[in-house]
Amino acid sequence: MYKVLFSIVLIALSIMQSFAQISLEVSNSTSGVIIANNSVISETVIAGGQSHTSITIKNIGTGTKIFGITRTDITMNSGSVAYFCFAGQCYTPIVFSSPAANQLTLTTGQSDATGSLYYDENATLAGYSEVKYKIFDINNISDNIIFTFKFNSIISSVKENNFGLASVSDVYPNPSTVINSKINITSNTSLSDVEVKITNALGSVVSSRKVDLSSGKNIIELDNDSLNSGIYFVTISSSNHKIVKKFTLTK
Repeated sequence: MYKVLFSIVLIALSIMQSFAQISLEVSNSTSGVIIANNSVISETVIAGGQSHTSITIKNIGTGTKIFGITRTDITMNSGSVAYFCFAGQCYTPIVFSSPAANQLTLTTGQSDATGSLYYDENATLAGYSEVKYKIFDINNISDNIIFTFKFNSIISSVKENNFGLASVSDVYPNPSTVINSKINITSNTSLSDVEVKITNALGSVVSSRKVDLSSGKNIIELDNDSLNSGIYFVTISSSNHKIVKKFTLTK
């Protein structure tokens, strides 16, 4: 009797394990780092700033899979919004799930790098927000990757929040028709090796360089000469902090 029960338990566990097998892999498109299931990603975003994370989704299972995405705003700082792009289509903040007509179909080993996750901070006052994403096989919802962004979870001072920057202007002119757009950065102190990176709407890096900032006002020129018309994002980053500004180029 006990042997029969033991066999039944083993079979049940085997079935549960087969259902629990994850057939997708999600990674940061820029760094290539795989996003672990149930991971928490912490970021600091200043007032008026933006977080932009490009993701790559890969089918690591057997056979063709159809994937979807859902977003859950666990808590949102007043005036802030989160939104996403998925399977080549971008949605407004009021859309929380990819529609049935625009799911992501991938064969075994195939990957897609058109996903992007955005968070726009309140223009006047930064605060705490928590946003959860789930990417899943629509034919087996238990086959999923879940991860959470926590924005501004610790803000102890303005200096900590801005990693030494007093203010960062929007890109100007915007929309831009000139070769070199500009961005003004006022720094509380001298900073070395601050990265200025430009990415396109799909998250591909089109320009990257390091700059040194002096204490006070700095004017940084953005090299637009080789870029086509479109929407771009300039990221100012130092250590583990970053500020993202959006601009449009029209030639």
